[in-house]
Amino acid sequence: MSINRLYLENFRIHKSFLFEGNQDIIFLEGANGAGKTSVLEAISFLSPGKGLRNVSFDDAIKFSTNSWTVFVSVENTNDGLVEIGMNCGESRRRIIKVDNKNVRSSSSLLNLIKIIWLTPSQDGLLAESKSLRRKFLDRLVYNFNPSHAEDVSRYEHTLRARLRLLKDGDADPIWLTQLERVLAETSVKISAARLDAIERLNMHMNMEGNILISPEISLCCTIANNINSNSYSNILVGFERSRNLDAKVGKSLYGVHRADFIIKNSVKGISASKASTGELKVMLLSLILAQVESLNKVSGVRPVILLDDIFSHLDEKRSAALIEKLEVINAQVWVTGTNSPNFTSILKCKKYIKIKV
Repeated sequence: MSINRLYLENFRIHKSFLFEGNQDIIFLEGANGAGKTSVLEAISFLSPGKGLRNVSFDDAIKFSTNSWTVFVSVENTNDGLVEIGMNCGESRRRIIKVDNKNVRSSSSLLNLIKIIWLTPSQDGLLAESKSLRRKFLDRLVYNFNPSHAEDVSRYEHTLRARLRLLKDGDADPIWLTQLERVLAETSVKISAARLDAIERLNMHMNMEGNILISPEISLCCTIANNINSNSYSNILVGFERSRNLDAKVGKSLYGVHRADFIIKNSVKGISASKASTGELKVMLLSLILAQVESLNKVSGVRPVILLDDIFSHLDEKRSAALIEKLEVINAQVWVTGTNSPNFTSILKCKKYIKIKV
């Protein structure tokens, strides 16, 4: 999979932006505020969720205009050349078309293109809230298992509906049970997908030493860690038992939404919370590169990687090691950076094109 044409209109700072080519590494260079990250954000809208900035789609509309348009031409191994169009206007929603036909959900795009990204705002996520870590893990899972995106969405929607009923205080027990059956069913699917993804990532985590750190990763989840033949019924009982306490505290205290994604520095044997910013970034990079290798070997998929301001907090050795790795992996990589002498010395590979933004 690779993007060979990208066109933006009235997206963020860009009145128009056009990229055409078949390069493996696209380096977007420009001053702060030039719109480099906005180009990556437009590409990230091709995946489930709200993109790499995690904002409402209408936030990306250029000031004083009424809508934005994104058009992407993707070279897909199975489907050949696929054209994907996106628009956000008066509806304030993202409207998606594939080969000029409307699609029901962004999850369907996962069968056409796999996108992975890393931004400066994610630098500390492994050491911060477990909800951010869990969302990061789920985004990796999407690329292994496209149905995971819809399972998570269905689970979260049902969980909110159940909590509203519990807060009302006079919920119909039959309706509550129906909702909890959906939660139990999706919990099994979500847990299995997360465990499978972690197993795949660990299998392809092969960067040893102090330059690129191969982290140790695991899942801390009562439900996932006790999956067995009776898991559905056990989970159903768990939700039923938590009703009174959930109603009292006003939040759901039981379920796969409480899971935590655990990561450790395998070189030093310390948790992410005690790692430096540079070490955290390297561990995140290791996870992303491990997913690329897994997708390549298991399913023959060539993903698209978005790396925003990736070289901040990386020393010259690690920057050079990363570029060396990016040259040989089977992926299309979009990288942003400011005009710096460091980049001219690092980016000497023949597989990239530099675009001034």
